[in-house]
Amino acid sequence: MRLAWILDTPDSRRSLQTNGWFFSHASPTGLKITAAGELRGQLNPEILREIRRQGLALVPLVANTGFAVDSAAALLGTAQRRRQHADLLATEAEAGNWDGINLDIEGPFLEYRDEYTEFVALLKTKLGHRQLSVDLVPRVGPPSMTQVPDREKDPQGWVRAWREPFDYQGLAQHADQLILMGYDYTSRLMPPGPVAPLPWLREILAYACSEAPPAALVLGLPLYGRSWVRWPGCSWQEGKTIIPRLLNGWPRREADHTGWQCLTAAWQDEHGRHWGSYDTQSTLARKMKLAVDHGLAGTAFWRLGFEPPGFWEQLLGTEHSG
Repeated sequence: MRLAWILDTPDSRRSLQTNGWFFSHASPTGLKITAAGELRGQLNPEILREIRRQGLALVPLVANTGFAVDSAAALLGTAQRRRQHADLLATEAEAGNWDGINLDIEGPFLEYRDEYTEFVALLKTKLGHRQLSVDLVPRVGPPSMTQVPDREKDPQGWVRAWREPFDYQGLAQHADQLILMGYDYTSRLMPPGPVAPLPWLREILAYACSEAPPAALVLGLPLYGRSWVRWPGCSWQEGKTIIPRLLNGWPRREADHTGWQCLTAAWQDEHGRHWGSYDTQSTLARKMKLAVDHGLAGTAFWRLGFEPPGFWEQLLGTEHSG
């Protein structure tokens, strides 16, 4: 499996048209479950037609609005809600002739951990032959949180709390694939650091493979980076997304000494002190190899449109030569 997430943006649509040949599955975004328990949004018909034209499996992404606890609770809070939403999504999949659903429920909803596993089981039963992939915020080791930390007082603890709602063993019994989101190791709320360092990817895969069959796992990888700025006398500002296709003359060096396998740069100008990192074809090829080495089902990429022209051809060449 090679899955691409696709946004309804000009750059993402163009990349799908040009680079769809690289992928087996396409997951267009735009559908969200709200705090009122409603499915909102729509899928761009042009994107759907292009996916079908290229013969890719259509597995739209369904997320909870804002990755908030209240929208997760609207989906999971009661048995009735779980049944209603499973029926709704299965009906949408049949009406749209989808090949499956990519479920992306996120947030620090630890109190609904078991209910989420129950919902995934129910939804898979109703989908029948259609595929169900579930996105996981990865973690290393068993659940550790007993309550959700305060975002303002403990931002790093709050970010870590997003890892806790996922029962790997339980989910693997029902979903066709579990997609490990192998990015945001350093979130935008944290001080500067890499998005997807290689040692961390190895750790999360070792844990995931101990909890679920490797053949049911997919490794998600980033097509973006992050940069931070620190003004004199201030703390680091919130991280900003680096879009590699827009970079021109960005100061950089490969951080081989760290083992991260990404490009990093640190510099200072009139705007303050900067630090940033992102992946290239060569660093992503090394990370894709982890999926092969662990016997995973494949890889997924967030998201089409961030990459520069010729990226996938070069990545394929790097992968084969490596």
